Amino acid sequence: MKNVLTIFLLLFSALSFSQSEKDSLFKRDAALIYNTLKVMHHLDSAVKYYYQMPVEDKNTSSQDLPKYLEENVLSTNPVPDVDLLLYLEIYIKKDIPQDWNTFAKRVYNANAKVLLGIADKYGYPSHKRIEKFIGINLDIFAINFALTSNNYYEDVTKMMKREYKLGNVTQTEYELYSIMGGKTFVTKKDAKKLEKLKIKQQKRRVDLKP
Repeated sequence: MKNVLTIFLLLFSALSFSQSEKDSLFKRDAALIYNTLKVMHHLDSAVKYYYQMPVEDKNTSSQDLPKYLEENVLSTNPVPDVDLLLYLEIYIKKDIPQDWNTFAKRVYNANAKVLLGIADKYGYPSHKRIEKFIGINLDIFAINFALTSNNYYEDVTKMMKREYKLGNVTQTEYELYSIMGGKTFVTKKDAKKLEKLKIKQQKRRVDLKP
């Protein structure tokens, strides 16, 4: 049975928790958080893959997008128990995106909304906290889901500032969001800063490898 509703029931709560309580909840629900991040990464990667496709493949995939999504995105879901259409808040067949831009918006908005839910209940899922509480060196960075163009820009910005002050967002992630948050284009000055941050991230990935 599909249990995507379980994700939403666990992530979104009207209750308020202290940082220590959030840490305990993070550890308790580690498997749920891990699987949710895998789903977010899978969908985000599908969008990014499209923009990297050769023109011919883009045209082919766009001719019948619902079929392409079924064969190349839905069927390769890394967490089969999660219904990806429900995750994207697609409840009836006619609402399945017919073009890539619509699909991208669905993905970016859903991921941003779920990221906010995770941060509110458990605290921001930084790589450091994932490694600490889940014990997995996961090559998925939640900052990627915050940087996409979505309808929750103001909420995500407030969340990033709050979680940075609490120590859940790393300095590198916060600097990256400060430069790129909500922006489609960056200045040359920002591009240089961004390149330095990428180098820092790459170095950190190497350091984290066993």
